[in-house]
Amino acid sequence: MSDTYLKHRMLTELTAAMRRHHARRRVRRRLATTSAMLAVAAGVLWVTASRPAAREHVERGDPPGHRSPTVQVIRHAHRTGLIRTIDDDELLARLEEIDRPTGMIRTEGRVWLTEAVIGPAGLR
Repeated sequence: MSDTYLKHRMLTELTAAMRRHHARRRVRRRLATTSAMLAVAAGVLWVTASRPAAREHVERGDPPGHRSPTVQVIRHAHRTGLIRTIDDDELLARLEEIDRPTGMIRTEGRVWLTEAVIGPAGLR
């Protein structure tokens, strides 16, 4: 056997071995990528499904702005008559009755209630 024939045979065997090695590596990478994507998707589904507010929102088909459980409770209470709407003056008067005097600040379409700066007893 000539030296050239041995080199050619060795090159052919090494090339075939490298191709098999790289093919196995591609399969491992694809499996790892697919597994990671499935794990992320399962995590997102688990978190979404475990949130009752999101689940109720999807089941009832509410508009996206009404996801808050607090808003849902208030809406339900309004429909059943458990909550009565009062105006600003009545709210301030009731807060003062329970020794929680407060003020109201309106700016840029928003309303804030302020705490009493001098306390319920006033200046002494």
